[in-house]
Amino acid sequence: MRAMTPSTLVIAGVATLLASSVSFGAITNSVGSNTVWSFEAYTNGQDIGTIPTDSWQAPADSIVVVSSNYPTPAADYPIPTNEADHNLILDLRADATNLISSTGNVLVWLDHLVQPRQWDQDGDPDSIPTDAQMAYYFNTNGNMVIYHRGVTNFTDKSNMWSVIEEPVIAEDSWVRVSVGMDYGSGALDGSFKYFQVKINGTLASATDAIVAPGATYTGNGTYFAMAYDSVAQPAGINQVLLNGTGKFDDFVVTTNTPDIIVKHTVVAAIPSGATGGTITPSGQVLVTDGSNQTFVVEAYQYWTIQKVDIDGVTVTNTPASPYTNTMMAVSADATIDAYFEADNTNGVPHWWLVDAGLTVGADPDADPDGDGLTTAQEHLASTDPDDAMSTFRITRTWQANGTNYVQWESELIDPTLSDFVVESADSPTNTFTPAGATVSRGDTNIWTEAATTETFYRLKAEE
Repeated sequence: MRAMTPSTLVIAGVATLLASSVSFGAITNSVGSNTVWSFEAYTNGQDIGTIPTDSWQAPADSIVVVSSNYPTPAADYPIPTNEADHNLILDLRADATNLISSTGNVLVWLDHLVQPRQWDQDGDPDSIPTDAQMAYYFNTNGNMVIYHRGVTNFTDKSNMWSVIEEPVIAEDSWVRVSVGMDYGSGALDGSFKYFQVKINGTLASATDAIVAPGATYTGNGTYFAMAYDSVAQPAGINQVLLNGTGKFDDFVVTTNTPDIIVKHTVVAAIPSGATGGTITPSGQVLVTDGSNQTFVVEAYQYWTIQKVDIDGVTVTNTPASPYTNTMMAVSADATIDAYFEADNTNGVPHWWLVDAGLTVGADPDADPDGDGLTTAQEHLASTDPDDAMSTFRITRTWQANGTNYVQWESELIDPTLSDFVVESADSPTNTFTPAGATVSRGDTNIWTEAATTETFYRLKAEE
């Protein structure tokens, strides 16, 4: 038997597997019956596979509860949702079995979160027990692959694997998987019993699945026939096998259909390094599938909304502030980005003039402090246009431990301007060229380079 490296869930239903063991976490046919493992009651590092009174059975150190902080998956947490914390998870390091039993020919859901390891070997896993009713794993493309009985017009009764094309799950991400095993009246044709699988709330479909119970054909269906080799159809679950390695959380067995609320992530942002206003709400915004989400874009005083992009496509140019955009019936992840531009006179921002103690109508070509630089030039140099002592000049140079240091001060910084450039030459009469990396604008600016020969420096400010 080849060792399995992905985290594979196998549902088995042969009673002899439980002949010498106690059935823990029994499921009855009473509506609303839940058996829950949130793992929050355990302690970090606790080995639960060898606890005699627990439903999980495994060799020592095969299943260990560990602490882990992970982001909320796209779909809400499984039943129940009243767990305040999700700080402990089940770390699967080898095969483990949960001795669950279901009786009464009911629809049983196994609802759980999993961070799967991807199967990267040739072919499908070959260590699936012959008594397995279903199994799944994730391949290297991020697709779930489901083990079931292949049924074509109910004549082909061999077991097979089906690749689920959508949704694609990124490697190392958490995914909510809900498996509904129907042992009741939902037989496919009166004899074959079926199951359905939801991936983050979306029903898995495949061309080798049945379109609907009682249908006599396949084709992008969501009903999978149970992969059971015996003539007698299974009447319930006898155990769940976690095979391989991976991480699980919030493992729930229930006769309730999971109330799965699918959510999408809309990233609302102002591009990095930009400024000029706000977008509300901002950051990663979770939106329930099919719901509307409103965003409000508002410019600061002396700023204007330049444009708003959704998924990289401009939806409006220079709208009045505040601007409201409502995404209708959100059905996928998306982005919304807001861009702003400063109100200005000949390139000099009005907000900068006000910060300098001047008026919005101040002439950019005037020199109110008489230091020889116009207001526009002082803006470019990040100096104060109303203070003659604030000039664009090197204020200090020194040498230490083989390094030259150049320092200068800035008082009124426009962060949208380019970095300062330090130029050097071996003589003040020779051509100056950039001496190295640029310097981000700050209140006190220091530039360094290894000292070699005598060097002359000068500063350059650009838009």
